[in-house]
Amino acid sequence: MMMFRSTVGACLSLMLVGAAALGSNILDEPKASRSGAADAASLDPWAGTYQDAQVTLELKANPAGGYGGMLRSQDRKYPVAARADGDQLIGAFQSSGGNFGFTATADGNTLKFITGGKTYRLQKQGVNPLGDSSSAANPLAAGASPAGPGPATGARGGAPVGYEVVVATDAGKKLVAHKAEAKSVPIALTTTLQDLARWFDGRPVAKGAFTDAKEHRRGGAPFTAKLNGQSVKGVILCDTGDQGADIAVTYCRADASASEWAKLSGGADASLGAAAPANSIKTETYAFPDGTGTIQLPAGWKTSARTAIQAIVVEGPAGQFVTLGQSSSVNTPDSFIVQNQIKLAANARQMGFPPPKPIEMLVAPYTGPVEALKNLVPQFSKMSQARGGPAITLDNILEPPKPAQAAFPNGQAASVYIAVTHTTSGVATHYRSRAQIETWLIGNGAWSMYLTELAAPDVSFDKDWPVMLAIAQSLKTDPQAVKRASDRALDAQKQNFAAMQRANATRQEAFDGYLKSQQRNSIIRSRSAMDFDEVIRGDRTVEDTRTGERRSVDLGNVDAIVDRLNASDPGRYVQIPLRDEMYPLPPEPNR
Repeated sequence: MMMFRSTVGACLSLMLVGAAALGSNILDEPKASRSGAADAASLDPWAGTYQDAQVTLELKANPAGGYGGMLRSQDRKYPVAARADGDQLIGAFQSSGGNFGFTATADGNTLKFITGGKTYRLQKQGVNPLGDSSSAANPLAAGASPAGPGPATGARGGAPVGYEVVVATDAGKKLVAHKAEAKSVPIALTTTLQDLARWFDGRPVAKGAFTDAKEHRRGGAPFTAKLNGQSVKGVILCDTGDQGADIAVTYCRADASASEWAKLSGGADASLGAAAPANSIKTETYAFPDGTGTIQLPAGWKTSARTAIQAIVVEGPAGQFVTLGQSSSVNTPDSFIVQNQIKLAANARQMGFPPPKPIEMLVAPYTGPVEALKNLVPQFSKMSQARGGPAITLDNILEPPKPAQAAFPNGQAASVYIAVTHTTSGVATHYRSRAQIETWLIGNGAWSMYLTELAAPDVSFDKDWPVMLAIAQSLKTDPQAVKRASDRALDAQKQNFAAMQRANATRQEAFDGYLKSQQRNSIIRSRSAMDFDEVIRGDRTVEDTRTGERRSVDLGNVDAIVDRLNASDPGRYVQIPLRDEMYPLPPEPNR
């Protein structure tokens, strides 16, 4: 995203800490009502019992909001939970471990009840008690047998009821489903978590849900859970619309490698469009040439990184990139190097000469991560364009930054979620990025910014996020090799710094000599003009070196006058040409 200029990363652990800290946009799980008593009042018209020849629906308002009740059909009963969403009711009923969604709209005393592709028109009336039953398929769906559903299909060897397995490995599965009744991200996520609660050992723990910053119909939530006593982690992605929600659930063993995640990222992704088949997505182990570590790369992803102790940039096949451990040195405006550059430029302008070419460097006051990002993005953009890259614009900070654990004693760290735009040849591409940034003081007017970032085009960010996170978390290092390489890099950095100091001193000396030479040439030109003025004036100054007294004498007789004065006291009287009075000649510059 930023195309940051890189220096040696002194703290390799930040690469992994940053990747682990990159979270999702937090969105609380939807409550039964979003606006308190006002919403509760609006739910009252739904309460009651509705019936036709096949179905009876009983709804009761819950004190906390929403509805509970019972759906009855063919002498069977199914618990119901629902909530009002505008002018319709959205909910689900349970049947033998399955969770089946429905929507309902009211027209006077008639309730239009839709589930599983079938529509029922129920009339509001009294309660009709029913008996018990069990089922594993939606008993009210189009094509369902009136006598009841077929055998259960929700055994753990397959998939939750209503879901299809599109990719399966020894480590996990990818499931897809369509929920016609779920027309918003919160409802889609809530009903999916309810389904998964009956599939896993218990309700999954959603670490936070997110919605697309620009397309609120899309979103998802990462989660952790237990399956047959084993820890798993996964992500739910959904794409909602007027026809309901397309859901994709990917889960894997908690200790699974990036390659296992890459295998599961294939298959038909119902929430984000069709993806490549699982067998077309391969993962390779990339070993850094200096032996400092490895990283897992899915097919189409690449890196030219030579070591794990400096910035690692992994580029994706569609403009995505994962940046681990990018370090940038920044000078404060009052630092010696900045002030010296300003002084050199001012001296040149004063003499009427062009200023020397400035040293390329980042300049900003020391701040925390967010302000540092704002201050430096325009400079990164300028450097990027100078190298033929895109212009970079920070568009927006998409959610409040979250404090993060700093790795340096005086560091400040934060996790940020931002929107940026890259513009190349007038063509703008919108990106989203999750990053962990740390800033810390180095001293002597300098500080550093350290970055770990996962970025992708806005249109594919949600789909790319699990793969990018898996890549970042797959970085493994060899501690002994890292130490050896770090020692070499630090030695080289010290040598480079000493060479930079020498080069700066040489640069300063050369420019000072240049200014002095130009000053001397200017004085010589002025002295020549004074010789002409002296002839026009026709006199010259004669000085008594003993008393300092000066007199003007006729220019045509000055030599004879001075000789006569010095006859009795040699060397006491001297001539002072007008050029020496007005423009004394400075000493020759050192060659």
